[in-house]
Amino acid sequence: MKMELIDPQVQNGKIQSVMRYWTKQLSAVINRTASRSIVAGAENLVNKLNGIRPITLSSELCEDHLEAYSEAANRFIEDIELEVQ
Repeated sequence: MKMELIDPQVQNGKIQSVMRYWTKQLSAVINRTASRSIVAGAENLVNKLNGIRPITLSSELCEDHLEAYSEAANRFIEDIELEVQ
């Protein structure tokens, strides 16, 4: 609008090039801000996870978990095979 006030005969291409420039600038700022937010959130999650002490499982409990995971894996493989056929 400022360009039109200064020169009423301003070319349409000139206005579009200025609009493209500012659109790129705003897009870069938005992307940079979003990226920083994502990195900060990920860093916060990593810090929380690093602060949690791992639970040591007894050997019996480990075997129970392993057996449950094996059964789930076998069921998953069977389901996939049925879907493929």
